[in-house]
Amino acid sequence: MVRPLVRSLCAIAIGAFPLAPLAAQPAAAGSSPSTGKKVLNLDDYGRWQRVGGTTISANGRWMAYTLTPNEGGEATLRLKPLESGDEVVVSLGAPPAPRAGAAPAGGRGAGAGVGAPSFSDDSKWVTYTAPVAAARGAAGAANGRNAPPPSGQPGRAPAPAAAGTTPPAARLELRNLATGAVTRFAGVASSSFSPNARYLVLRMNRPTGAATASVGADLVLHDLSTGSDRNIGNVGQFAFNAAGTLLAYTIDAPEKLGNGVFVLDPATGSTQTLAASNADFDGLAWNSTGTAIAVLAGTKATTQKQRVNTLYAWTNVTANGGTHMLFDPAKSATFPRDFVVSEYSAPRWSRDGSRLFVGIKAQEPEVAAADSIKANVDVWHYNDATVQSVQIVQIAQLRRATWPAAVTVSSGAFVQLGSDDMRTVTVAPNGAVGVGRDDSAYRGEIAWGGSRADYYKVDIATGQRTRFATGVSRTYGISPDSRWYLYVQGKDTWAHDLTTGRTVTLDASGTPRRSYINEDDDHAYELPLWGVGGWTRDGKAVLLYDKYDVWSAPLDGSKAVNLTQGVGRVQQIQFRVTSFDGNDAAGGGSPRGGGNAVDTTTLDLSKPLTLSAYGTRTKKTGYWSLSAGKAPQAIVWEDRNIGGVIKADSTDVMLYTQQTFDEYPNVWRTNTRFENRQRVTDANTIVSEYAWSAGKILIDYTNSRGEKLQGTLALPAGYVPGKQYPMLVSFYEIVSNTHHTFSQPGYSNSPQLSTYNSNGYLTFQPDMTYKIGRPGTSALDNMTAAVKKVIALGYADPKRIGLHGHSWSGYQSAFILTHSNLFAAVVSGAPPTNLLSFYNTLYKSSGTVQQGITTVGQVRMGKNVTPFNSTKLYIEQSPIFSVDRIVTPFMVLHGMEDGAVDYTEGLQFVNAARAAGKQGILLSYPGEAHNLVNRDNQKDFTIRMKQFFDHYLKGESAPQWLREGLPQVNKGGPIK
Repeated sequence: MVRPLVRSLCAIAIGAFPLAPLAAQPAAAGSSPSTGKKVLNLDDYGRWQRVGGTTISANGRWMAYTLTPNEGGEATLRLKPLESGDEVVVSLGAPPAPRAGAAPAGGRGAGAGVGAPSFSDDSKWVTYTAPVAAARGAAGAANGRNAPPPSGQPGRAPAPAAAGTTPPAARLELRNLATGAVTRFAGVASSSFSPNARYLVLRMNRPTGAATASVGADLVLHDLSTGSDRNIGNVGQFAFNAAGTLLAYTIDAPEKLGNGVFVLDPATGSTQTLAASNADFDGLAWNSTGTAIAVLAGTKATTQKQRVNTLYAWTNVTANGGTHMLFDPAKSATFPRDFVVSEYSAPRWSRDGSRLFVGIKAQEPEVAAADSIKANVDVWHYNDATVQSVQIVQIAQLRRATWPAAVTVSSGAFVQLGSDDMRTVTVAPNGAVGVGRDDSAYRGEIAWGGSRADYYKVDIATGQRTRFATGVSRTYGISPDSRWYLYVQGKDTWAHDLTTGRTVTLDASGTPRRSYINEDDDHAYELPLWGVGGWTRDGKAVLLYDKYDVWSAPLDGSKAVNLTQGVGRVQQIQFRVTSFDGNDAAGGGSPRGGGNAVDTTTLDLSKPLTLSAYGTRTKKTGYWSLSAGKAPQAIVWEDRNIGGVIKADSTDVMLYTQQTFDEYPNVWRTNTRFENRQRVTDANTIVSEYAWSAGKILIDYTNSRGEKLQGTLALPAGYVPGKQYPMLVSFYEIVSNTHHTFSQPGYSNSPQLSTYNSNGYLTFQPDMTYKIGRPGTSALDNMTAAVKKVIALGYADPKRIGLHGHSWSGYQSAFILTHSNLFAAVVSGAPPTNLLSFYNTLYKSSGTVQQGITTVGQVRMGKNVTPFNSTKLYIEQSPIFSVDRIVTPFMVLHGMEDGAVDYTEGLQFVNAARAAGKQGILLSYPGEAHNLVNRDNQKDFTIRMKQFFDHYLKGESAPQWLREGLPQVNKGGPIK
């Protein structure tokens, strides 16, 4: 279950609540009587802006970002000099409606965002897209194709335009950062700078109405030093070598006339033809050093489904050509019969350039239209390893699926690496060995978040397989030296030596045997590691985390060393290895244990390491330095959320964000020591105009199982100590880590907490943990303990507390509604309410059956605990079977096209409550999915939810729809 989605409105009133007695009305919306500042309401949301798409030039002297208002006005691209000079503002036109829950600040990859700014490697130029009609010469939203391909990987010409369509009215602008001179290019589909920053490559739109099957388009090579252009027609793919001195490209022309592979030396204009034929050329790839090129060339017969390809390779490539190698599968004795080398898997060079890795695919006859079955039927069979619904969602991917194979460049020797059992083989960096994953014995198992498989060492030279692990679901990859493979099984951490075949258990000496395992994870699956910090440069150890500290675990299984010397555990700080050079876009610290991504580089422990840090109880964040043999030392460590680091490639200049509940995450400039910090964006200073929360407090509480948990409590504007206030509780699972998160006003289907704070509410976000088999009971236990603690501390009025949850917390809020009278009003969005029916429904966006998420996933009923062997338990934990116990006014939100939680879950819950004589409201939005995405629907729900809570928690007058419902004949009018 993912959090909320929505579209057109149909509000169905089921009965009417007994209306709360009306209290004295608060001061008119507009100003807070306690602060004298404006009260924040929906009408104010359009003023707020979002900073996004932040990027920095390699020399650290320029940054680019977008500034987008919630509504109204225009989005702008900002090019800001970081040392001196004026900011350049480029209009991007009216902003698109943002996604619900979109992050307010972007990371390094600005290329996919609005405006799509991209700096050249020498920091002299920047490109971006702009609307043609923009008054200040700027750009419309660029699509993802404008992001440059990695060096050595092919760019692709745009797909053919449909006949009669008109290309977007946008243009590319190239700006000289020193002079401010702008060159404009019309009709550009995408662009990228060459690695040496000498050229700008422009892929042009295909002509409107082009109807041929070719995908080629004009390619313009713009010389940045002279301003001259070179045009190449009908280019299919292109790629510069690593040095940016040679451009390889394929021609994909009408009728295949002139098709081939070519290499251009832009400096001299010399072009070499590497291959030419009446074939389709695909998968163009340079090796890492830029000395060799590979490509596939093939044709497709009308009677066959797959294209028959030949693999071409050229080594020692220069402006004058290269040494040619050809692999023709038809002439290979070891190539499997009735298979092809597939263009769906582009050739990939081994690091040493000795091998090419390709994908092979079974050839099939093309079924003639006259012979195809006319009925449209999906056959769900008990022998299906993958259920039909998943196959339907993945059909495009399945049609392109290939098996891995290798070709030796010097000899043309072919080795099949994969098969139907072993569909993936991960090749080690040395290109000589791989790890194959065989899940054939486990297909069809009920799982969530990862399935089991057997793992094999695969000899790349021979294809020989040697199994070293069975039934593994948690893997952490191959070491950079190609020797070790890391995985978890049986609650232990294992390292398998791919050289000797030995498997070693890794444990931290002097701590519990399972110290690296995240035992805070309360799901019923194989528990993961807290995370992997990287591999040491000497190849002798891997860095692993426990809940707090960083350990160097020797790969021979000997005693591990606590690199952070226990400081993390003593101070309850989670330390995690990071690198400013790697750009810590995820932010400062990793609540609940960090990720599992393994660094592809090695770590030199003789040099200082950088650690991100997160105070699990204090919620402080920052960065620390760790030197060999010494305790970690703080670089920056503050009671706010510090993260989003973006470092310039060639200097120590960095950008980062910092935020609290009342400080918007603007971008700041600093260096790697966090000295001379300067704010460089200035969005949302209007926060000072509004009655904001008076502060945030961490609430400690203990549930009945003795677990010590926390919640974050935001005080209302103008808070008076000792006074009890109405309180709105919003939750999910672990949410206290949002203590320092700015509450950005915006439209969605969840309560905008700063709005409620401004309007006199406490808002509380407590943490939830779960006991396997008792998800609803656990939520009730945690929530009761949390709310009673806030009441006991004197903050909340016990008779005026509301609860909101959506999706997974929608289930929890529905369960609490049916088992507690602690709340005066409850709103539940997209809730699974009947676990008996939910178990066999579909997560439609992926096609998966909800059995995995119910047993071992988010619902946590338990491994192999089903409605059929544990019916009573499922009934006990399903809110719908306790609707007769409801004593609280409630409202349910559900999108009728919800693909995560079937709409009938919300519908049947409200209908069951109605049949039991209870009173509830269903806000049903046709056309909407799991979260509301239509702006008008977001506004509608935001208004109705606040009216609902204002009535039951503050005693304000109930609007007509809340008192009487909304008949179909009255739909479409103003909310009243």
